Amino acid sequence: MKFSTFVSSPKIIQMKLEYGNIADWIAIARQSIAEKQPTFELKGDTFTINDVQDLFLKKVGYEYVKRKPCIDHRELDEMIDLSKEFGFEVVQLKLGEGDYQSERYDTQTINIERKDNDFIPSLFHDKHIYEQLNAMRKNPNVKASYLICTKSWQQIKRDMESRHKPLPRNLLISYVGELALMGYPPIFVDDYRDYMDLVEYLFDAYYKNVNRAKRINNAISIKEKNIIKFPGVSDKLAERLLEKFGSIKGVCNATPEQLLEVKGIGEKTAQEIYKLVN
Repeated sequence: MKFSTFVSSPKIIQMKLEYGNIADWIAIARQSIAEKQPTFELKGDTFTINDVQDLFLKKVGYEYVKRKPCIDHRELDEMIDLSKEFGFEVVQLKLGEGDYQSERYDTQTINIERKDNDFIPSLFHDKHIYEQLNAMRKNPNVKASYLICTKSWQQIKRDMESRHKPLPRNLLISYVGELALMGYPPIFVDDYRDYMDLVEYLFDAYYKNVNRAKRINNAISIKEKNIIKFPGVSDKLAERLLEKFGSIKGVCNATPEQLLEVKGIGEKTAQEIYKLVN
């Protein structure tokens, strides 16, 4: 799409602002800076390139500011200090939330359980790792979860061989295989900074869902005064939805249970709206 076509469509701009990802916003801001044509005519009003820059640069800045990934306060001091460089907030995470969480309050998060010297004991002694991973898997607020060990496979094998009662290699393989069958094949990263880079990469995926953005764009239309139009939903009901959830994005991110709180929304309509955008 030509940049001039993009900026001449309020709907496209709004959908990009609400459902694009940070890479999209940065690219659009860069295009606006590089654009030589200073103005575009939009329904009789002058719409400047500076307007586009302001909208998308503010969006980029707000996204970085509002992102607040979390680290559990019981993590190693070294990990907590390092996580602060990545903008993490130190909180108390509960069983089922792992040691790292992509957002503090959102209902769908990415969570990571980190193991280090406690990997072998949690596998063979207290079995705590199974309780932790099962709790994450059953947590309805967790969108995706991972098990990462900040030791190398070679280090893990040496740890087993250097025990007072060495454990055979095939036993380790069978236990790691069980973790993989549970849906948690361990990722071994023996450098703390590399680990944090990986965590940040996984958390960034939480903010990017291009397919969902396309579904939402196809499913709804935007009328005057930002009134949304879902198939089968009246304008009055659409107004109530916006009043309840504050924005189109808020409506699209609402669960069926939350949608039912809006007067006039029954269980069938709530499910239809949810399925439409999810």
